[in-house]
Amino acid sequence: MPSRLFGTASAVWLALLLCTRSESAHGQAFGLRSRDGHQSATHDLTSQQFPFDEVRWDVINAQERGVVAVWELTTFEVTAGRKSLNSDAAVSVRLLDSSSRKGWQVVKASDATQLDRGRQKATVSVSSSRNGQASFGLTVSMLSRTPASLPAGQYRAQLVGTISPL
Repeated sequence: MPSRLFGTASAVWLALLLCTRSESAHGQAFGLRSRDGHQSATHDLTSQQFPFDEVRWDVINAQERGVVAVWELTTFEVTAGRKSLNSDAAVSVRLLDSSSRKGWQVVKASDATQLDRGRQKATVSVSSSRNGQASFGLTVSMLSRTPASLPAGQYRAQLVGTISPL
């Protein structure tokens, strides 16, 4: 049975950016980047959902046709002794601002991993129907049905964003 240390578990999620950028013969491009770096927080072990601060992501589409941006989040993982343990994670996305509000839409606003059902990744997505740029806010949460039973340690989750043309 894993033990707790000082009644807290440290949770960290890494906003690792897989940024794809494409340019055509006409110099049109699209891109995706995070404005914020890694985040860390100390879980107080009193709530089942532990949200991190919202992270701002910029999506740029200089093409006439649209793009789709997808973010994929892994479960939180901690190494306790020789064992690796996981905790569910959730991610949500919302539109903060855009150069053309009608051109951008949130396709899938939220998702969560479900370890008990074998789902180890959660995805959210947005799309544009034309050129322009937008900023989106992504919030990651650590989920646990019994937070007081989480073993002490540094939990890590990875969020990767990709963008591709429609």
